[in-house]
Amino acid sequence: MVLPVILTIYFITIYVCAAQGQSWALHNQTYVHMNSWFHYAKLYAATFVCCIAINAATR
Repeated sequence: MVLPVILTIYFITIYVCAAQGQSWALHNQTYVHMNSWFHYAKLYAATFVCCIAINAATR
């Protein structure tokens, strides 16, 4: 389950850079539109379900 780890690093990087005022992070679609914990919870839930489905399909 590498994808959730990569997503977490990506999200943290965007928020740290946005807090520092870096323009690319402030205008990033993730930063602009995913402004609550609920959006992240939906993304992680969808990622988890996809990983389970892919895992089941390869057995």
